[in-house]
Amino acid sequence: MKTKKNGKFYGIGVGPGDPELLTVKAVKAIESSDYIFGASSGEGKESIAGAVSRKYSSKKSIFLPLVFPMVKNDSVKKKAWIQNAKLIAEKLKQGLACSFVTIGDPMLYSTCSYLVKEIKKIIPDLTIE
Repeated sequence: MKTKKNGKFYGIGVGPGDPELLTVKAVKAIESSDYIFGASSGEGKESIAGAVSRKYSSKKSIFLPLVFPMVKNDSVKKKAWIQNAKLIAEKLKQGLACSFVTIGDPMLYSTCSYLVKEIKKIIPDLTIE
């Protein structure tokens, strides 16, 4: 029986928030994404990175802000990382391309780096760029 191939996960740094400063590679990844996720401090709020990436998304892209509470309580933060990683992993298991957009470097002091660790626990062989 043939198994469905997992989608690809992109961690995308959109720079300091100016849409004209994205790299060509970042724009191509955003354009090819089925789902675009970004960190949000609360329900109904969109991040600067989410707003910047909308300019380059395709009509098929679905934007999903993920709530990450801005608290000092590590267990509350960890719970949010796990919950949001599960949501992204569901989409990746469907073979969909998913991006997480963030201001600055996605793997340095970013929520993206914590998400990647949790997603890799669910999908160890996931392709990440």
